[in-house]
Amino acid sequence: MPPKYSNSEDKLSDKVSETYSNWEQQDQLIFMWLLASMSPNLHSRMVGCVHAFQIWQSLHLYFETQTRARVCQLKSQLKGIKKQDSLNSYLLAIKKIIDTLASVGSPVDPAELKFLLFWLSLILLRKTQVSSILDH
Repeated sequence: MPPKYSNSEDKLSDKVSETYSNWEQQDQLIFMWLLASMSPNLHSRMVGCVHAFQIWQSLHLYFETQTRARVCQLKSQLKGIKKQDSLNSYLLAIKKIIDTLASVGSPVDPAELKFLLFWLSLILLRKTQVSSILDH
């Protein structure tokens, strides 16, 4: 945002600089375009915004909060996932959650993934051992 006045004399006489006037005109065009392009349910979140950058900040904060909540939900799902159907569907469910986490900018830490795979291999090994005992 450029300075509103070129110098202290202009400020005293309330003479707005041409640079500021041009910027303000462009800012208001962008401001109106942003408001017109968003869904009506977001309009209430823009109350108090006067400039386009304030709309961007409000949108960023809103969607960052939504994304953080989604990441927490997905990590909770990943930690609590249980095999109910086939092993294939179980692994696909895990992969879907991991891929979704990566797509929202929160990939699963390699150490966590190693732990998850290790845990999964223990579960599979245990089931295989139980199954072979029952077969005999």
